[in-house]
Amino acid sequence: SIPSLQLASLRGALGFASFSAFWTTLTFRLQEAPYFQGSDVAGSLGLFGIAGALATTLVGQASGKVNKNKLIAIATFIMIVSWGVFGVADSTYIGIIVGIILLDMGLQAMHVTNQTIVLSSQPEAANRLNTVYMVSYFIGGSIGTFVGGKAWGAYGWNGVVFTGAFFVSLCLVVHLIISRKPKFNEK
Repeated sequence: SIPSLQLASLRGALGFASFSAFWTTLTFRLQEAPYFQGSDVAGSLGLFGIAGALATTLVGQASGKVNKNKLIAIATFIMIVSWGVFGVADSTYIGIIVGIILLDMGLQAMHVTNQTIVLSSQPEAANRLNTVYMVSYFIGGSIGTFVGGKAWGAYGWNGVVFTGAFFVSLCLVVHLIISRKPKFNEK
């Protein structure tokens, strides 16, 4: 349905904005103390995002058994926790790695659940619905990249942490308010 598509697209855009704010600025953070590293290390840290693939498998299995609104709320909360980790433990590789795992798992779980909702609402229009969803998703990622870069330039890593946490917190608030309406009760 159109309302489900709109909500899923907004959640996806805000979630991917948060994710993109992190990955856009990670290299800048790693160039500073205590790391003094380059983009090669940032790229290597991306390997920890493989945990997101595990999350998609688990979410795929759970989506038929657990309320999708609950899955999205949990996934979004996991992303919020990742930003807390980035904020307090960003000066250790362990902190960065734990944050990456949580951020990627949360985003992938949200993304898979959003797509399940969108594609199951009108299977005959799956291609069109997925196109709308994915365009919204990548617009969100572009916004996150832009705002994350600006936040880095103005406020450094703390600005990025605030920006990423803001996007995903807004996602959770929108989700909790709108998904309570009867027409959004995705089972």
